[in-house]
Amino acid sequence: MEKNTLQIELEKTFDVFWSNKQYVEVRLLRTKTGTIAGYFNNVDDLYRAVKRYDGSYNIFMSLNEIDQSVSARAENHFQTWAKETVTDKEITRRKWILVDLDPVRPAGISSTDEELRAAKELSEEVRSYLLDHDFSEPVTALSGNGYHLLYPIDLPNDAETANLIKQFLQALDSKLSTEKVKVDIANYNAGRITKLYGTMACKGDDTEERPHRRSKILEVPESLDPVSEVLIHSVIQEVLASDNGKKQISTAPQERSVQKRKPVKEYLSGHNLEVAREKPYMGGVCYVLKRCPFNSDHTDTSAYVIEFPNGKIAAGCHHDSCCEKGWADLLKLHPDQAMQPKRTWEKGEIEGESAIEVLLNDIETDHHQFYHDRSEIAYVSVKSDGITTYMEVNSKEYKRYLRYLYFKKYGKTLSHDTLQQVLNTLEVQAINEGKEISPANRCKYLDGKIYYYLADHEQSVVLIDEKGYSIVADSPVPFIKKQNMSEQVLPMQGEESLRKLGMKYWKFASENDQIMHWVVLITRFISDCPLPIIYYFGDRGSSKTTTMRMDKMIVDPSEIDVKALPKSFADVISSVASQYMVCYDNVSRISEELSDLFCITATNGYYTKRKLYSDNGEYPVKLNGRLSISGITNLTTKPDLIDRMVCIKLKRIDSSKRQTEEMIMGNFKKDLPYILDGIFTVLSKASIIYKELHLASLPRMADFAQWGYAVAEAMGYEGDVFLKIYKENQEDLLDNMISEDTIITVLLDMLKEYGHYKGSVTDLSVALTKHAEKMGINTKVGWIKGASALSRKLQENQSVLSMVGITMNRGKTNGDRYIELLLEEE
Repeated sequence: MEKNTLQIELEKTFDVFWSNKQYVEVRLLRTKTGTIAGYFNNVDDLYRAVKRYDGSYNIFMSLNEIDQSVSARAENHFQTWAKETVTDKEITRRKWILVDLDPVRPAGISSTDEELRAAKELSEEVRSYLLDHDFSEPVTALSGNGYHLLYPIDLPNDAETANLIKQFLQALDSKLSTEKVKVDIANYNAGRITKLYGTMACKGDDTEERPHRRSKILEVPESLDPVSEVLIHSVIQEVLASDNGKKQISTAPQERSVQKRKPVKEYLSGHNLEVAREKPYMGGVCYVLKRCPFNSDHTDTSAYVIEFPNGKIAAGCHHDSCCEKGWADLLKLHPDQAMQPKRTWEKGEIEGESAIEVLLNDIETDHHQFYHDRSEIAYVSVKSDGITTYMEVNSKEYKRYLRYLYFKKYGKTLSHDTLQQVLNTLEVQAINEGKEISPANRCKYLDGKIYYYLADHEQSVVLIDEKGYSIVADSPVPFIKKQNMSEQVLPMQGEESLRKLGMKYWKFASENDQIMHWVVLITRFISDCPLPIIYYFGDRGSSKTTTMRMDKMIVDPSEIDVKALPKSFADVISSVASQYMVCYDNVSRISEELSDLFCITATNGYYTKRKLYSDNGEYPVKLNGRLSISGITNLTTKPDLIDRMVCIKLKRIDSSKRQTEEMIMGNFKKDLPYILDGIFTVLSKASIIYKELHLASLPRMADFAQWGYAVAEAMGYEGDVFLKIYKENQEDLLDNMISEDTIITVLLDMLKEYGHYKGSVTDLSVALTKHAEKMGINTKVGWIKGASALSRKLQENQSVLSMVGITMNRGKTNGDRYIELLLEEE
């Protein structure tokens, strides 16, 4: 069968770039099925995969050598909605420099024939210029709208190489770009993708003036000889020294100008850092060290210190283990006041666009990593002193960090507009290119293990499993430190038992309340387990607020521990979505809208919010807050919410035993490390019990009941006793709800007297009114009005009637509607 043009051109591309049969990533962006990606080392599979998309979408390939293990994501086939694509870190070696000659034109459209000819002319000029500087012949390709010159190299994937290629492209742009055609200076990063040669370039509509064209390889030299690093430097240095450059090349964006300081050679000698050799580097001097100052085992002259002509100093080591080390780290190891730069500034310097570029370059140099979650919230991880911290890109914490980073390096503040433009850029990068993660707030239950975030400076995480608990250095869970989150103390082993410690601070009305409290509180460390809402009630002076404050300090300490229920529904959503545990104090009533929301919260559900500035886009918000509520009166008569609550009664504290808040909390803070030790030990034991647990029957909150059983057993209470207490607690809540509902109370009393009722709703309304008056209830105020209102009331509360043993049936007899109510015999 005769091969078509696509097959022929793909085979050419395959022979040039993949002759060693290594996998390469092929990627399509912004398709109807999201990002599409696959990893190919077989040209036939590649053709079969891309032919259906050719001409409909632009198709790209990775240019440099990738980590071959990532091919397991989609080996020789495409994956739609791809969440993970090749990043800079997954490039194992830099193999190509791409010089992209792109005609200047409005975005999103193809080039005209005239614009394409201009790009070809510039490509020939660039090629000739580089041949004069002893570069080898490049691979020449038509991108569809411009021309590509691809020069083979063989360099490591590190920050030094990225900066070298960036400066090289800037030099070509400065030297040779015209008003009609530019050298694209953005193609310097390792994970850069380029056109899959052989496929159609289809920007905008395919018109006669601006047609879609097939990309293709035009010329391939007989020998693909890698261009040396020295030759690349020579081009940069010539442009730097030349007056012909039309634009300034930023060789050291981290420091614009510095006052003169001690020579680097003198510094190295004074700190016994032995130099193996010196060599010219970008107009300055590179000192190659005999031994790495960061790792004494590196004796292969891999370490270096560079002194640039503008006074900037760089340092590093080519070994992967030292890849993040730099001049600042060397100064920490060998401090020298004479080497500290004192910066001077020109008016207007590093402002506007230049400040944006400088800060983005600093962020890239510092290896900030960007991510997003399923709600398209952008996150960043920053590594400092070996500690990785996760933050939201638009959080106050990250903004504060970037302001500090900028001030520390340049000695001046960062404007609000500049910072916001940088954050907007990073957010787009995180959402479109970042890996999807599931960040956690305070706790995360993962693969049978509990991870608990202490939110301290060291970003410590406690791992709780069947072996006990310990502090882990590398947590698999990305924890986000929220704005109001406080640091948790380290657990410590003590002499007193957890139950004895609890008796010092919590004053419950009964032992059943005490057991229920411990079980619910400890299960709150199981992040994905649906848990009931705690409702604390009792007389005035029963320390409801203090009780919730202590609970909050144990599970999720924060600057604002107990708060009033917000008036705004949106504020409540924000509260339960952003905090792991939420405590609302002195709540007297819960609206139907909030009742539904709290039901979703108790079961770790999602609430859908509209995207900002969008009329039709929505995203899910996870409601994972562990809720505690205190009050004096009954909160709700909604049966669904009652099913998701436990009520815990506190007893009034005698005035002779009352202490100040300061005294109570002062003592509690002293015992908190021992309380945490007891809780973590219980959770470890409970995880063993839970694993083997199989209960015959379960209540509605089944997950909580199983974990509660395991926790009760681990604490020394019997699991069956806990289940009994939980059932009685639900019944008490139901009784309280019924006592608050006059209609159901009267109906229940009437059926207890007469056994059943069958007739019209109108007659039932009359009968209920008479029975209420018989019970001494005033039916003039607050009583249900009419048969229709009564019918709706009964329909809405059918589940409540069932819970109290009332069966309701509706039907017709001779065309007349009737309602039948039967009370089960006890």
